[in-house]
Amino acid sequence: MTKDEPTPKLPTRTSCLPWLAGFLGALAAISLVAFYFLWQLRSPWGEISVDGLSAAQARWKATVPNNYRMRLRLVGPQASEMEITVRGGEPSDVLRDGQLLRQSRTWGSWTVDGLLQMIRIDLDAVAAEGKQSLYLNGEFDPANGLPRHYRRVKFDPPLETGWDVIEWTSDAQE
Repeated sequence: MTKDEPTPKLPTRTSCLPWLAGFLGALAAISLVAFYFLWQLRSPWGEISVDGLSAAQARWKATVPNNYRMRLRLVGPQASEMEITVRGGEPSDVLRDGQLLRQSRTWGSWTVDGLLQMIRIDLDAVAAEGKQSLYLNGEFDPANGLPRHYRRVKFDPPLETGWDVIEWTSDAQE
């Protein structure tokens, strides 16, 4: 080798370390997302089905009281407490965090019939879009069909909403 000739470069060994770090990072991210969704889907209640809702609606129609009062704890981004009073089969007061809802036309949505209708609409969405977009679980009262617990978990974007009945009285109990 002469002075004028460039020194030959030896082949460099490429490291697989950056590739491996990227792969492990992606695997960790996917695992965390999967864990998050599995954690969100945990529930002491079963998945709600069309048959389960239909049976609950039939029990409700067979035992529907003329007068009742219930308190709901709403879960999700707009968590609050609702108090619904029904007299003569019609909502007479609906309070959200102690404040009367101004638009009485929305009161029917918070009655038991309205809650059962919300679940029906969500079940229709699951039938149309598939379980990959929405997961529904809850529990109906075995005696009267009251939807005691309900969770609606949407996957894209992740969002959980629902309610728990925390107090229930009817004219049959008064």
